[in-house]
Amino acid sequence: MEEFILSSEDLRDGKIWIVKLLYLSSLVETRLEARRLISQGEVTVDRERMLDVNAEVVIKDGTILKVGKFSFCKIKIISSQI
Repeated sequence: MEEFILSSEDLRDGKIWIVKLLYLSSLVETRLEARRLISQGEVTVDRERMLDVNAEVVIKDGTILKVGKFSFCKIKIISSQI
């Protein structure tokens, strides 16, 4: 399974806007495409269907992000502190 590395700087209190997450992970090419796919019910986070384009989702190490039937990735969070 492909791994997407997310910086802890992108999270706010352990959450991130679902549209931004899809765009950063490169599972969609544009934020508009992300909004459309969410509205159509094609996006899941840890098997929970996302239907709200304004949702902020809690992300932890190992979270599975899926778009459609065949596009998915496992999220790995790295600390940006030195």
